[in-house]
Amino acid sequence: MPSTPDLTAESLYSTVEPLSDRVVLAAIASVSPIVLTSLLIAGYVGVNGPGTEVSRLVVDTSYGVSALAVIGGVFVTLTDAEWRAAMPFEAPSRSELGWTLACLPLAIGAFLVGSMAGELLGFELSGVGYSLSDTLTLGAVVFGGVVVAPLVEELLFRGLLLGSLLDRGLSPLSAGAASVLLFAAIHIVSLGPAGVLAIATWAVFPTLLRLKFDNLAGAWLLHLANNLWAYVVVVALGWA
Repeated sequence: MPSTPDLTAESLYSTVEPLSDRVVLAAIASVSPIVLTSLLIAGYVGVNGPGTEVSRLVVDTSYGVSALAVIGGVFVTLTDAEWRAAMPFEAPSRSELGWTLACLPLAIGAFLVGSMAGELLGFELSGVGYSLSDTLTLGAVVFGGVVVAPLVEELLFRGLLLGSLLDRGLSPLSAGAASVLLFAAIHIVSLGPAGVLAIATWAVFPTLLRLKFDNLAGAWLLHLANNLWAYVVVVALGWA
């Protein structure tokens, strides 16, 4: 006689993808660092009075603290199984490292193409500059922009958000495109419309690495190297 299928609640639950019900959480968590940063900056201006200059020190410190708070909240909210599914983080293979190295100049080039496209449409890439001679600000940039941002943003966008969309049944192309668009959109606050186009073209590459290797290590290393280049090396060379 054919065996009777196991239809217990436990067996049915085990067939459900672990992140299929976490899309809303993923979307909220992904935009929350920017929202919290804006609130902290607004509070800073409120305390110091209208017209207060918002320096790079304030921006990067606020973002670093906000991003860490959000990822901490996500860690507490997800179950162990959900966290493992959302954050596939293992030592990269030699192949993944090779792909990451190859993607770095392509991603930087894509960012430049995107920013030039924005300029052709009448937009300028915005941002808050700083000097390497200001060691306190440099420390804030390294903290918020080089250390925290690449790790937390990869965990949120290429980890939790992309993973939850895939578990809901979206194709890799659709899920990847959705995560790229949201990731680009949040940068309108710091980089303006030209920055949105630049980030959208750049974000294709960490998304590609995440999907190809089912690992966040390559995407994180690419993001880390890119931000180190953009926020420290370019400034040191006087190109910013």
